[in-house]
Amino acid sequence: MKDLRNAVGAMCAVPMPGVTALHALAGELRAAGRSVRSLAFEIPRFEPPAGLLDSCIEWLRQGEPGGAPAAGLPELRRALAEKLSRDCKVPCTALNLVVTPGERFARFAAIAALCGPGDEVILPVPCRMEYRALVHAAGATCVELRTRPQEGFELEPGLLEAAVTGRTRLLILNTPSWPAGTVYRRETLEALAAIAVRHNFMVLSDECLASFVGEPDRAHVSFASLSDEAANRCITLGGFSAGCFMENHPVGFVAAPEWLSGRIIALQQLVSGGASALDQHCALAALTAPVQQEMAELRRAIVENREWFCRSLETVSGLELFRPAGGLSLLCGIAGFGMDSDLFCERLLREELLEAVPGRELGAEGYIGLSFACPASWLKDAAGSLAAFCGKIFRSGLNKEGCV
Repeated sequence: MKDLRNAVGAMCAVPMPGVTALHALAGELRAAGRSVRSLAFEIPRFEPPAGLLDSCIEWLRQGEPGGAPAAGLPELRRALAEKLSRDCKVPCTALNLVVTPGERFARFAAIAALCGPGDEVILPVPCRMEYRALVHAAGATCVELRTRPQEGFELEPGLLEAAVTGRTRLLILNTPSWPAGTVYRRETLEALAAIAVRHNFMVLSDECLASFVGEPDRAHVSFASLSDEAANRCITLGGFSAGCFMENHPVGFVAAPEWLSGRIIALQQLVSGGASALDQHCALAALTAPVQQEMAELRRAIVENREWFCRSLETVSGLELFRPAGGLSLLCGIAGFGMDSDLFCERLLREELLEAVPGRELGAEGYIGLSFACPASWLKDAAGSLAAFCGKIFRSGLNKEGCV
């Protein structure tokens, strides 16, 4: 009798993220009545602007029937195309836009509609945890390129050139990035674009955190804005969960050449049917309702958090801070503590009730990822717990070595 567990589908062996075990442990501690704080989240932990909630409530009261087309509400697609063209200089129309049920589904749909067995996808690391799994689910091969802290974790163009083969189908770029907070410089993007054009492969430009650039001399640059040749090879990915503080109304989008946006729409029609009408109306309100001032104030609070958090971590014994240029998170080196990132994060959770992201999950063993997108009082409590843990472990290590 055949063993039904011996499936061979591309998606049947997608690896479960190792950080899931940490999340489960955090859940057990909370269930036991412990107050666990987390700096491991990708979405800001702030209440959404009141104007957004009011718009959603008003739409629900109107009782409009029906759902939304698989590609997204036409008025939302038009508004997104206008915003990308106006603010990001990305040449597109509504026909290039596909609205998705969240940013993660946007990543999945873009990769699955483009890549398959025999294709290679180049992935600079550190990176988001799900990228590897999504490439694996498509049946493609992931080619990881390690970036360096002294270069701000930007992908060095020469490294990309050396990695390109005849099977290269896609390069994934994330700017501003999670978790390193990398904001790619225009000159670096132009060099990477020249390679993509010369070797004719696509670029997935994940720009979900484009609203969060913290350095005054470092502006966000959309890859597709560089040239017509770059735009023809670019999938621009964005969303509302982080930038518009809409965690409970997940809406993402991709802007791609029409030949690819059509594939993504067909895939979405079959797999999910698209984002809910309510969530899309909330996203439309984020673009058109008078809530920009509220969102700007929340973004300023996150920039202030970043400044305070960096100053605080600079004084923590044994921790090596890598200052982010943007985004919602940063990386810290933990090589001085004599343990791998999984053990470090497990002990931090058990002993200080603080959750962080192990660097191994991000393709960056020897680091931990920390988010600062939360209320300032919460962040200060978490920073105190992290400093106490690091001080205890660092002193213990020195004592073992007989240095003190």
